[in-house]
Amino acid sequence: MAQTFSNVKWPARAVVTAGMPYGNKPLHFGHVGGVFVPADCFARFLRDRIGTENVRFVSGTDCYGSPINEGYRKLVEAGEFEGTIADYVMRNHNKQKATLDAYDISLSIYDGSVIGHAGEVHNQVSEWFIRRLHEKQGMTIIFVSHNMDDIARLADHLLVLNQGRLVCDDV
Repeated sequence: MAQTFSNVKWPARAVVTAGMPYGNKPLHFGHVGGVFVPADCFARFLRDRIGTENVRFVSGTDCYGSPINEGYRKLVEAGEFEGTIADYVMRNHNKQKATLDAYDISLSIYDGSVIGHAGEVHNQVSEWFIRRLHEKQGMTIIFVSHNMDDIARLADHLLVLNQGRLVCDDV
């Protein structure tokens, strides 16, 4: 007997997300089959039920984290990569996007956490949040970053550590 969904109350709009893989390497089958295929199936199902225009399926490359920094460092030291860490992440982001396209994953948006518009929004929200915690709550914020633009924009006191030793203390 065919099952009907007449008593199901469908949402008017939906956002489906898939976990953001680190930007330190191309995707492997576990990423595609374990993360993106189930989310893609759900997004396609919802599009069928509530309309394509009402469903957004989003994900992207996670551009932060020690796996990215370490992968970049190893390749540069081995002479296997020339360029900035941003170049490294963008190269891997483009490979990840190409893999998802090859598997016909129906993403509405696949950006990186610091790439393009997503990066602009990330920076604006992060800055707003950090400043609000400091100004409204009087909190001291310890901000760890390799991004000197972020440091210059947000910090009023700078400490630089190199291999665990303080090498700069500046206001």
